[in-house]
Amino acid sequence: MRKAMAEAEVGDDVFEGDPTVKKLEATDARLLGHESALFVPSGTMANQIALRMLTRPGDEVICEVGAHIINYEVAAASALSGIQLSSIDIPGGILTPEVVEPKIRPENIHHPNTSVLALENTHNRAGGNVYPLVDIDSGGATEETCPEPVGEYAQSRLGGERVAQYVAERQGTKLVIVRLFYAVEMRYGILHDLARKILDDEPIDVTMGHVNQIWQGDAVGYLIQFLTIADCPARTINVTGPDILPVRELGRMFAEHMGKKARFVGAEADTALLGNSDEAFKLFGVPPTSAETVVRWMGAWVARGGESLGKPTKYERRDGKF
Repeated sequence: MRKAMAEAEVGDDVFEGDPTVKKLEATDARLLGHESALFVPSGTMANQIALRMLTRPGDEVICEVGAHIINYEVAAASALSGIQLSSIDIPGGILTPEVVEPKIRPENIHHPNTSVLALENTHNRAGGNVYPLVDIDSGGATEETCPEPVGEYAQSRLGGERVAQYVAERQGTKLVIVRLFYAVEMRYGILHDLARKILDDEPIDVTMGHVNQIWQGDAVGYLIQFLTIADCPARTINVTGPDILPVRELGRMFAEHMGKKARFVGAEADTALLGNSDEAFKLFGVPPTSAETVVRWMGAWVARGGESLGKPTKYERRDGKF
């Protein structure tokens, strides 16, 4: 990527003299079926241009409380467009007609005009699972389960799928959409989080009481094999380990391997974010690395001070807000 950037043909974009930017704009417009496109250097700038075009000074925009436009754009909506933002705090961040309708202002000379509903898919204050919470005894969400993403980041992942599907079908390109449930490697993942809590004598919240896990190397192996089932229209397939793992039992296993005592808080919910990979197993077999093996590896790794990426998964959140 750096080489491509360094060697790109450039010019003055202000005077439409940058051939690389012009090609990018033309390509995006063609792929998305629009007459033209405009390149801007940041997501914030794109958001503010959209708000300025769709509103008038004194208008009100409805958004979710974790939205980028209300948290990370230094009040630009007010400063640049003279509008105010009205936020909705809803579990999972999913704005449905039922929660939005009461926020729409009735016509009144004293009220701002509600002119825009902002649905963002550009930030990651929520988790990335496009499926809903499912019963822990269900076996996990299958490819046929209707997507109901919890939180805005999960919504953005589903939005990304839809864009990829649209472009692939428009161009006749074969595509496979892979829904990955919680890959783990030594420096990152749910098992890494649990092992760290055991080592640091921190309590483990078991409210999100069940999880899937697959070793990163096994997940990569599946991804390579999935190239052989790409199709047009796109095919969707889940990939995760074969087991639904109780968090409480994982904590006890780590405590035993590490010579520590496990402490737990909360009570297991009847639902969790779980996936079912039976379709992948039928095609390519079950992953060779068991969860028990990874627990043993991870316990030894964390106990001896192995490297960590320092990025907790926050898997225990059930509202999609991370």
